[in-house]
Amino acid sequence: MKKRMKQITALVLSTIMASVMLAACGAPQSGGTEPVPDVQEEQPQSAVSGTEPAASESGPDTSEAVEIKLVLVGEEPADGDAVFEKINEKLKEDINATLNVEYISLSDYEQMYSLMLASGEPIDAIYTSASWCYYMEEAAKGAFKTIDESFIETYLPLHKENMPAEAFEQARVQNNIYMVPNNYCTITGYAALIRGDLRKKYNLDEVTTLEGLEAYYKAVVENEPGMQAYAAAQNNDNMKLFLFNNRLRDIAKIDYFALYDMNGDSSADMPDIRWVYSTEEYKEFALLMKKWCDMGFWSKNAIANTSDPRDAFENGSAASLIWNIYTLGASAQAIMTTHPEWEPEIVDLFPDGGSHKRGLYTGDGIAFPISGENTERAAMALDLLKFDREYYDLIRYGIEGEHWIDEGDGKWSPGPKQADYTYDQISWAFKNNDYERVNSSEFAPIVETRNRWYELAAEGDILNFTLDESDIATETAALSNLFTKYVYLMDLGAVDDVEATLEEFNQQAEAVGLGKIMEELDRQVKEYYNSLGK
Repeated sequence: MKKRMKQITALVLSTIMASVMLAACGAPQSGGTEPVPDVQEEQPQSAVSGTEPAASESGPDTSEAVEIKLVLVGEEPADGDAVFEKINEKLKEDINATLNVEYISLSDYEQMYSLMLASGEPIDAIYTSASWCYYMEEAAKGAFKTIDESFIETYLPLHKENMPAEAFEQARVQNNIYMVPNNYCTITGYAALIRGDLRKKYNLDEVTTLEGLEAYYKAVVENEPGMQAYAAAQNNDNMKLFLFNNRLRDIAKIDYFALYDMNGDSSADMPDIRWVYSTEEYKEFALLMKKWCDMGFWSKNAIANTSDPRDAFENGSAASLIWNIYTLGASAQAIMTTHPEWEPEIVDLFPDGGSHKRGLYTGDGIAFPISGENTERAAMALDLLKFDREYYDLIRYGIEGEHWIDEGDGKWSPGPKQADYTYDQISWAFKNNDYERVNSSEFAPIVETRNRWYELAAEGDILNFTLDESDIATETAALSNLFTKYVYLMDLGAVDDVEATLEEFNQQAEAVGLGKIMEELDRQVKEYYNSLGK
């Protein structure tokens, strides 16, 4: 999944405020093995209706050599041709096909992606994403062929055997499936990194509680001139995700505007939708932020701070970093290279689960454009690239001995030419929990925490719900403006009176149509659950 691009979450009302967490790249080695669900609906444009001969009893007909046009979103690696040459040698032998790969740069995809599909140019397979790369929009326009159960059984048998059932279910658009999702989902959850050397310097115990984190911050502010405890910036989102969202461990899904109380049970018949800012939990969080701001843990002018909190932590001007587990891992790894004497430590205040969620499998995937001439063979290639170890290592890590070194036990380290195969972007669609390797230099405490969260994480039906704002656009726009005016400041503790500000915000939210938004939200959620047979 893409971390730094626009991230459109599947959370309710996420189209109102696009700053809710969507996890970044990397997940522990785990994967489902439930069968792909039967697809019984009529398919108006079945991918089975490609130009290749129908499969015989002995399997698909591969007697005719074909070239598969594959379009990937990302920057072309310097050694991309060398890697795909190796892949094509194997594909030629196994399915009598080769890949012709074309890349759409991340700087161009917003302009080029839809244009390429609309041009009618023959494309057999293309990267897509439900979270940021136009999957639902293009599927609704008819740009992709539908995928039915027969097609999966015939041309994607390894997917049929190994993909978790919910993956294909998440790919439904207007009750049809147009994407082959990856077999890899990220984990949402926020924690903190602190400087172990500073904690030890001031004789503090390991930080495992909120009180312990406050004591650490207080020691830094009192004894380290010029260093912030935490470099809060603009809206304090990460702190909120860490200390507010994580605290609500019985909440299966949370957004800035609506809260779904499913009592920790993802099989609940219907979520209880509540307004976040009427809850006692939010008021307590805002009061804590006010206390910490007044104690000088960050600047009172943090709302004007446009610098990156990660940069501040890594350059030594801040004593902590709060972010998602993947960014924390990258930062810890960087510090262990540049300043190992800082002894980075992870602070997980919710080791028993918190509000961690498994992300959607549809964050990355492959679709088969309607213009494709070799759809079936493209699917067969995808089946091998994702579920055959030799193919997988090539597409994800490059050529062994050059781009990566096998360290055993599912670990790898960079090879002498690793910089020439920046695999991650171009292989997003092929990710598979079962075959992922762990970088041997990755910060071990992060890996351990991430694996624990993955086992504890909730999955809920509401994950695939998105709000249609058509009938409430005026109200949601007004509410968004109020949110910017009030909530950012409350989240930073930069208000004189938290309770009075919160009351004023809620009164104005009601005045601009909060009730209408909640009614429409409730109606759409019930309709969505009814469509699932709840």
